[in-house]
Amino acid sequence: MRLYLDIAKKSFQRQVAYRGATLAGFVTNLFRIAFMPAWLQALCYLTPFPSVIDTPVRIYLNQAQGGEAAAQIAVQGAWALTLVVAGRLAAEAGRRKLTIQGG
Repeated sequence: MRLYLDIAKKSFQRQVAYRGATLAGFVTNLFRIAFMPAWLQALCYLTPFPSVIDTPVRIYLNQAQGGEAAAQIAVQGAWALTLVVAGRLAAEAGRRKLTIQGG
């Protein structure tokens, strides 16, 4: 049992160290948004991370039903579309600057 707790503790410490306790780490892994202060909740909803974890949990727990659930799923879709477009634009910008050398 002691070995299990040591492994779990080290895993948690590494996770926090790797993420640097960033907002993404707090939202996705450590806390649900409902447990955060109002000012931090507002800040979190400006990022895509609540759509990844909080929305499915709220729908599963029946905290978001009907129109509210549909609106949250629409927000998920909007974030997905935004991130895909941003990724494609970044990839295209990189391809324009790419120089291939060799024989």
